[in-house]
Amino acid sequence: MKISFELEPGDIDRFHEALARAERRVACAEECDIVAAARHGLETLPIATAPGYIRRRILEVQGLIDMLEDEAWALPQVERAEVLRLLAYFSDPEDLIPDDVAVIGLLDDAIMLELLMRRIRHVVGAYADFCRARRPGRRAGQRHPDPAGPRSGPPPRPPARAHAPARRARRAGRRRRPRHGCLNPPRRDAARSRCMSGEQRELTFRFLAEPTDVNYGGKVHGGVVMKWIDQVGYAAAVGWSGHYSVTVAVGGIRFVSPIHTSDLVTVTAKLVYTGTSSMHFAVGVRARDPMQDGNDRLCTHCVIVFVALDQADGRPTPVPPQTRG
Repeated sequence: MKISFELEPGDIDRFHEALARAERRVACAEECDIVAAARHGLETLPIATAPGYIRRRILEVQGLIDMLEDEAWALPQVERAEVLRLLAYFSDPEDLIPDDVAVIGLLDDAIMLELLMRRIRHVVGAYADFCRARRPGRRAGQRHPDPAGPRSGPPPRPPARAHAPARRARRAGRRRRPRHGCLNPPRRDAARSRCMSGEQRELTFRFLAEPTDVNYGGKVHGGVVMKWIDQVGYAAAVGWSGHYSVTVAVGGIRFVSPIHTSDLVTVTAKLVYTGTSSMHFAVGVRARDPMQDGNDRLCTHCVIVFVALDQADGRPTPVPPQTRG
């Protein structure tokens, strides 16, 4: 038997009021306590015997907890607050419908989850892309299937050459940048493929680690790797936004394995989330010995955040939203 019902504006308001009450109830609680209470609910509530719709929605709570606790993802504060409010409501046994009521005790929790997921579905989808992008078994430059089909992108460029315009612009301050924010003036036959903002979701640099990049132990400096990350992120941000962009945050950087001189290095930035003027990129650095066969090894990964700036007044400017195919 299938039962459908429609929530009217007044019903939605009651859910929002209940969510606000739950938020006030845990106003003095630590984030870790709210998460622990939600985990306890997942372990003790009769989710397995709940109706299918309720069960599917409630099981999404674990994914929200994972996204909240993932330091590498660095969930934006607005969405973080939304998730914590939902977890506070979920962990309250005496919410709109007490959880111990048979069959429908978790219905209000499922509806509340549905309302939240609709608001942050772009964030949840971006987090799924980010998790796939940093998966250890994924080779550099290999894209997971994109429903929108393959996308064209600029050919790889050495980081030092690609980032030179950024250094010149920072020194000059007000120097005018090339049209559409392209890093180098494109050839006429390549203008469309390189200068269309909002089209390039992923960018890859590939080059050899040079002797000047390494420390006394023969391994590439961590600071050099961070410079590569900033360079590929800058190029990807300018390519997506069409505007000069600045780094505002780097989250969850992990140095997994060393890079040696003469290794073939691949640095890939993939757009995983856009705000009003911000762009989050999942960046992976991989390397291998070019003289030997074998897969690239993951060396470093992180999330880097850029904000696009208007060239006239230096204020944040809107960027094309990321759309999921």
